Amino acid sequence: MRLLCIALGLVGGVIAHTALAESDSGPVAEVSALNAVAEPTEAAFARKDRSEAVLLAEGIPVDVSLPPIVDARQALPRSHEEVVRRTLAVLATAIKGEGAAQEKIERLLDDFGVRSDLSDDEAAFISNQSPSTLDRIRYAWRYEAAWTFVWALSLVDTLEPPREIVQMRKLGKHLQGKTVDTLLATSELRPIDDILDQADLIYRYRNAITQAVQQDRDLPAGLDPGIAEERYRALYWLIGNLGQDWDEIDPDR
Repeated sequence: MRLLCIALGLVGGVIAHTALAESDSGPVAEVSALNAVAEPTEAAFARKDRSEAVLLAEGIPVDVSLPPIVDARQALPRSHEEVVRRTLAVLATAIKGEGAAQEKIERLLDDFGVRSDLSDDEAAFISNQSPSTLDRIRYAWRYEAAWTFVWALSLVDTLEPPREIVQMRKLGKHLQGKTVDTLLATSELRPIDDILDQADLIYRYRNAITQAVQQDRDLPAGLDPGIAEERYRALYWLIGNLGQDWDEIDPDR
């Protein structure tokens, strides 16, 4: 089953790559909107500096004109239970995107206990008995969002740069057989400052990808646009991007 997801992922990477090339605004517009609610703070500028240092160390071009994102006082972080429920809902949609039978998905939703936590778009996809190939690709990429949540729940120590597609055995190690209650009992939500560090970093990774695509250059340092897009989506949901719901968070808006 994972072989299909990897195959879809390769196509999905091309789609994400193309979307970046065709985007007029890229991620800058969204973060600018996020910063419209408050002036950047000293802590936010310090976070920006740290992120830029990471990119420079990896040989990735840095756009110093990009603004800081919000700091811990300005974010609208999700609760531990919200993150657990979103993790399992996202995982179920990714498994369907990979091509699992409808009966299996229905059982998973009941076993996980997150049927009511599906977003409107997710519920429509789950109920569609014959989703398009494009939709399957789009949702199969959500394994990367699920992996970001695994990190946010302190189940792994490190969130590596967005280069390598997550392997199912790694996800399964932490999520297989879990329910909302068991995942709540075995995980701990990371401090908001840790999540903001990664949100700021993925913002700058994605901008570097966007610039490379728009200028017809090779992607820097092996960054993968599909992974970066899903990580951005997960991290900006985690920090409560302008209070947006899951379906509203669009990295290219």
